[in-house]
Amino acid sequence: MEDFSQFFIKKVHITQKSTAGGDTSLFRSFIVDKKMTKHHIKRYFKLMGMNVITVNIVNIPAKKKVFNGKIGFRSSRKKAVVKFENISGFSDEIELLPQN
Repeated sequence: MEDFSQFFIKKVHITQKSTAGGDTSLFRSFIVDKKMTKHHIKRYFKLMGMNVITVNIVNIPAKKKVFNGKIGFRSSRKKAVVKFENISGFSDEIELLPQN
């Protein structure tokens, strides 16, 4: 059994691709820890009893923004688009592992 205490899925990310098919869409998007790989994500969901077909990862870079005349940055993040084998019984309220 693998220890996932250092890795975690931060939140479910609602996108057009994941909601296009409604409840029957096999795709779900998640904002994940930057250190997670495709293999970590696939094993994470396998531990939860979900069969994963594919995992696609997008590294979203930090963006330069101006807030009240001051220059700042939005943080970078990693997004994972996961295609599940079967979506029946799947809810968007996925039990996320607690962060330490």
